[in-house]
Amino acid sequence: MKTKLTTQQKWILAIIGVILVNVAVWMYGLSPAIGKVEAAREALSRREEEARRLQQRLEQLNAIDTEALEEQMAQYDVQIPQQGLLREFITELEAMAASRRLELGRINISEPSPRNPYLAVFITFSLKGNYFNVMDYIIALENHPRLLFIDTFRLSRQQSGVECSIDLVIYAEDFDPITPHDAPGRANPFE
Repeated sequence: MKTKLTTQQKWILAIIGVILVNVAVWMYGLSPAIGKVEAAREALSRREEEARRLQQRLEQLNAIDTEALEEQMAQYDVQIPQQGLLREFITELEAMAASRRLELGRINISEPSPRNPYLAVFITFSLKGNYFNVMDYIIALENHPRLLFIDTFRLSRQQSGVECSIDLVIYAEDFDPITPHDAPGRANPFE
């Protein structure tokens, strides 16, 4: 038995065939390609946004006045020196006292202790002399170019004027050894 398809049925089969070919092309060809194109567009959009942010950051960095920052860094190097310059600081304390006709008493110096990101040294000393000279000395310490903190100062009245005890802290990135006898091969001559 032979079945003959009518023209109408042939057209329907042809249309169904074309539809099936289009569906196959869509599923296996166009749809994955469109997905890749969308992913590429999103990646491009992210990259353009990142490039825009980096360009803004570059403009901000280019706008920074490096000469002013270098001057500020030089000022901070004075305030918090890389090397502690402890001997020089103690010598300066003595010279300041002598210029104000003050008697500088015993100076106690702590070992450097870490205070992130610097090292700190605590210094305690006493002064004897005229009240106004002692106050001038304290004001000079407060206006000192080096960063230091006067932790406490105590005044007591004496027969010849006042006695002042001062506790202060200085900072540096590193300090020279306070006691040279700690060097290898040396003994402490005062023991």
